[in-house]
Order: sequence, then C-alpha cells, then structure tokens
Amino acid sequence: MSRQSRWPVNTTTQLQHLDDVANQDFEMQSVTSDTIYIVLDTNILLHHLHILKNLVEDIVAASAPITLICPGIVLNELDLNATDWMMREVSRKDLPKPIVKGQAQQETCKSTKNWKVREKGEAPVSNDEVILDCCSYFHSNAPTIMYTGDKNLCLRCSHEGLLFILPPPSHEYTSRDLVKYMQGVLPEYQGLLENVIESHRQQANNGKQDDGMMIDEDLQAEVVPRATLVHNQVIERFVPQFRALVQRVGGDELVEFENKKKSGVSVSKYAPRWQQNDRPVGEWEVGDCLEYLQNKKKINFTQPEPPLERFLRYPYSGNGALSGAEWSASAWKAAGLSLRQVGEAWKDEAMLQDVELFEQYLKAEYS
Repeated sequence: MSRQSRWPVNTTTQLQHLDDVANQDFEMQSVTSDTIYIVLDTNILLHHLHILKNLVEDIVAASAPITLICPGIVLNELDLNATDWMMREVSRKDLPKPIVKGQAQQETCKSTKNWKVREKGEAPVSNDEVILDCCSYFHSNAPTIMYTGDKNLCLRCSHEGLLFILPPPSHEYTSRDLVKYMQGVLPEYQGLLENVIESHRQQANNGKQDDGMMIDEDLQAEVVPRATLVHNQVIERFVPQFRALVQRVGGDELVEFENKKKSGVSVSKYAPRWQQNDRPVGEWEVGDCLEYLQNKKKINFTQPEPPLERFLRYPYSGNGALSGAEWSASAWKAAGLSLRQVGEAWKDEAMLQDVELFEQYLKAEYS
C-alpha cells in the first residue's frame, strides 16, 4: 500500500502558506556563515519526527545558531503530522526567528534563481537532485548537513562533497545522539554542539521534553545499545589522543608550517596531504593524523580492516561509519589491536593506558 493511501496528505492551502512563509523569511533573513543548517529529507520528517521535535527544543534551550531546512520538494511528500508540525514551527512567536523553515524559491544553485524553474535545456530531474541542489546552496554559504535515511542520497552527497548523517532506525537513538553525530561531522563546532547536549540533559533531568510531555530518562537511555554508547566514548577518548600525538611528533615542523599558512604562503598541489589540510591539527580527523604519522614511521597493521580512521568516526558521519552495535566483534578487536600498535610504535603512555582499559572491555564483551 502506498504512503499516500495510508496517510492523509497536506492541503494546497497549507503548502501555499509554508511556501509564502519561506519566501518572506528569505527577504528578511539571509544565509549566515555562523549558522549550522540541517537539510531534512522526507524519510526523516515522516519517521523520525519525534527526534526532530526534541532537537528543536534542545536548540531553543541552548540558544544555538542551528536552523532546520525543509526542501520545497519535500513539502509535497509529507503526511499531516509532519505538515502540522512544520506549520507550528515556522509560525512560532516565542522565538526571535524560527528554527525550522522551508526552502525559499531563490535558495538554489540554479541560474534561474528559482528551484522550481528549469535551466535552459535542463531535462526533468529526480526529487533527490532537487534536494541535493538545496543542500548545495546552503553548503556553499555555511556549514550544512544532509540528514537522511536514504543510503543512495548519502552516496550522492559523498560524491558531491556534502556532509551527511545517515541515522539508525528512529527507536535506536535520541536527539542527544543526533547532536553527537553532528559533532563527528563538524568537529570544529564541538563546543557549540556540546551546549545543545547539555541543554538536552537539563531538560531530561527536569522531566520535560517533546512538547511538555513527561519522559523517563532511564527508559530513553536504554533505547541506545550499550555497544553504541561505548563506541562513542572510545571515539571521544582516542581522537584527541591522536591529535596530541601528531602535535608531539610534528613539533616545530607543524608550528613552522602553520606560521607559513598564516602569512599567506601557498601550498603546492604536489605537497603531502597533511599540508593541504586547511584545518589546524586540533581539528584533524583520525585519517589525517594517521596519514601524517605513517609518513614519519610506517606501521604495518596486523588487522587493517576496518581501518582505524573508519572505526573512530561517529556513526553515519561518512561512508562506512557505523554505530557501535553495528560493528562486528572482529572489527572491535581489530580496532583494539591497531590502537595498541600505534601506542607502542610511538611509545605513547597515555594512549597505551587507555588501550588497556579498552582491551578489558573487549575481553569482557567479545572474547
């Protein structure tokens, strides 16, 4: 049975109202580079709506500069629940500006300056193409994440250089976990997003969330598998250690290079990958750190699959990045072995101490 036959669809009047509000917002508020934009796919609005509701309240409580964008083409695919929520959010009077907004006609990369109007000679395109265009528009102006349950759309995002989050089933995570995933995708916004997480915690402790409904925080926490929670803790522990190790190993070389960049010295396209990295070492991902370290001292990993740089990424923050519950026992063990090899190769005592704790967990859970 089709989705349309199971659910009441939104009305033309509602769609017109949402479109009008989006275009009015465009006239009043331009895209700003200090705001994080989350572009919502249809499947998220239909099946993860309770996550979105809680996320909005977390954002409100933290006064965080985060805006949720509903692409115009998506509005036509929503059921009444999602449409009613959109109607309420875009019209909220208790906020300086709405956190949820629709895509304005001009918010497009098309030369027509209207996402509804085809360019000259343009063939009909799929809804995914229109959604990608919306995401690309915001991405070109500000940090932007595509939030979708569609794996094919995630692959397209990856090819286009767009950030994305592919979440687990809606009953397996919370709005707090979603913000954790965002931290993995946007490491340079760790502090800002941590404020949102703290707001979530405070609201949970007060027993209110999701439009004032009482919730049980203990029950909510049990929704997320233990392995996923531990995996997040492993990431939070070891990623900073990799960055610290790079800074220790790189020393004066990295300082000198950073100074050259600040003085405007251009980098050759033939330079090592680490020199072409625009981010400071404090924001490097594990893959960046390993690439630098391997150039200094080659480690032949005993069990290279999955690569450490993939295992030590927050779930769904890139191709092959899974939640802790989705990684196999062999993947967990391989990660522990690889971490030990790195710690021993570089005689990093702090890392080796944490590796020992990690190995105790592996022995208890996966032996």
